[in-house]
Amino acid sequence: MSEATLSVPLVVDLDGTLILTDLLYESTLKFVHQTPVQVLALPVWLAQGKAVLKHRLAERVSLDTASLPYDTSVIAWLREERRLGRRIVLCTASHQKYAHAIADELGFIDEVIATDGVTNMSAENKAQALVDRFGDKGFDYAANSHDDVPVWARARRAIVVAARPGVSRAARSVAEVTKEIGRDKGGLLQWVKALRIHQWSKNVLVFLPLVGAHEALNLALLADVRRKAPNTSVIMMTAFGTPEITANALRMGALRVLNKPFNMHDLETVVQSL
Repeated sequence: MSEATLSVPLVVDLDGTLILTDLLYESTLKFVHQTPVQVLALPVWLAQGKAVLKHRLAERVSLDTASLPYDTSVIAWLREERRLGRRIVLCTASHQKYAHAIADELGFIDEVIATDGVTNMSAENKAQALVDRFGDKGFDYAANSHDDVPVWARARRAIVVAARPGVSRAARSVAEVTKEIGRDKGGLLQWVKALRIHQWSKNVLVFLPLVGAHEALNLALLADVRRKAPNTSVIMMTAFGTPEITANALRMGALRVLNKPFNMHDLETVVQSL
């Protein structure tokens, strides 16, 4: 590695890049588990902005960072970059409380830039924060989603991690992509694996969105949850509901199927009944 590259900080995203999950989902699920009667606080906080929602959740929820599903190939690569002398920066839209805890857990991250109670550190906000900190084209950036395109556009070089083809193309249209790190494709069932259902206690409530009109995939997802955590309560939500889909989901163990748009009172009643 050249001296010029070693002098450029390597910035890495968290959700979907360094870990196989999203900490907003993780903290929301745990919040609903801890205090199900307060589930209606979530849309109130969200109406004030994502930064406020994440901050309120972080005030109330602690996460076990040691048990998170980390991408071992990304971590191995970052450790090697750090060994060679590069500065590693974690920059994430997740809340700073969780980001600092993960940095402490991993031990090779030199700096953390993350969401606080005011700024949601995503997309243009993230790009501007990194330019303010390191200068335009003053950092390399590893990430995985469309939200990262504005950041890649301001980076010296892009590293694309486990991205869909459209994201990879968008990255190449705005930056020099020097590395792509793949990941096994598991579709919906890979998503279930990342949720780590086997670690949840019996009363956790899971909200599963029905994905379009693909009944086979929807029911496969439900079946996988029920198999891995048979005592977990599952509510399915859909804008594509039919009597047949509803009947099949209930037969397979869904607690309730809510058709959008649904009455929030109905949701509150179901949650409070657990």
